Amino acid sequence: MSLCPVILAGGGGTRLWPLSRAHYPKQFLRLFGKNSMLQETLVRLDGPGFDDMDGNIPLLAPIIVCNEVHRFLVADQAKEINKVLQSIILEPEGRNTAPALTVVARALLDKAEDAVMVMMPSDHIISELTHFQDAIKAGYQMAEQGYLITFGIKPHHAETGYGYIQCGETLNELHGINKIHKIQGFKEKPDAQLAQKYLDSGKHLWNSGIFMMKASVWCREIERLQADIYSACLQAYEKGKADKLFYRLDKDAFTRCRSDSIDYAVMEKLSNEEAPLSAVVALDAGWSDIGAWSAVWELGEQDKDGNVIDGDVIQIGTSNSLLKSEHRLVAALGCDNLVVVETADVVMVASKDKAQELKEIISTLEARQREERVTHRRVFRP
Repeated sequence: MSLCPVILAGGGGTRLWPLSRAHYPKQFLRLFGKNSMLQETLVRLDGPGFDDMDGNIPLLAPIIVCNEVHRFLVADQAKEINKVLQSIILEPEGRNTAPALTVVARALLDKAEDAVMVMMPSDHIISELTHFQDAIKAGYQMAEQGYLITFGIKPHHAETGYGYIQCGETLNELHGINKIHKIQGFKEKPDAQLAQKYLDSGKHLWNSGIFMMKASVWCREIERLQADIYSACLQAYEKGKADKLFYRLDKDAFTRCRSDSIDYAVMEKLSNEEAPLSAVVALDAGWSDIGAWSAVWELGEQDKDGNVIDGDVIQIGTSNSLLKSEHRLVAALGCDNLVVVETADVVMVASKDKAQELKEIISTLEARQREERVTHRRVFRP
């Protein structure tokens, strides 16, 4: 049975504003090297073990789901790294992860390809690729048997910015690393006290947002549990039109679809059922979802004062800060714990501790209909 990478490349360009914008979200940024986060996701399963030789898992070309406005960015970035795509499915409007996965599953089944899908967001960082690929192989074996799999990140601190997965009984253990557990439940983002309790229990994992299951199994369960979503997606796909590499979903049908995530629509409900249809693979592979500028600081190369500096920057007596300049000189004197990001049209200054609250600035920009929320001065067009 083949494995099909499904890459979700949506996003509103909010968390890393002003470098990311609505028309240029963070997955297209090159923050940690020559490749963008989308490009790193495209090559995440390259290498031994996924080449359909000597008993390895046969790997299909990836399918990418993105917004219509980002289609040429996606195609161009795949072409830059010589990555052949199966198709790029275009959403007229974002409807969260459950509808996106449903249309991909229908596209595969339409080609008589009941592949195991591994759905990966395009804006994650994973530094330990060998550990990640081992976890994918462990999940693949369970998905072949009809399980719906999610991947939970081993927590390293009491994080309040992530949802958690509570682990139940161990279903399987491969290579002594990637334990597979029955899912006991999904937990909302906790406060600091509850996050510490989750960490101390040793029975909770961060919810990574990475999922794996057979196309037919997903369609069966989404139709059983969320019939309206399945029906709308089926219409959107069947009424859609192919345009070479692109596949445009029918706008009227898809925009009528209710927005919902894979977690809420299906996985949480399965965890409450008697039969263990869902499972979580424990993953410790240097994962980050780059949810705020503070995460960029944590992953960046820090100098002796704890600063991450990029571009034309002078700092004196400054510590534990992220200082990024794209066009003009940025000078910092006697600062601590700051994020300063300069672009051609914006200078953003924030306390690193408040980086998660950037959405308040975004809301103000949207209320004032500021163009800086949507585009850069340099606009990328085909």
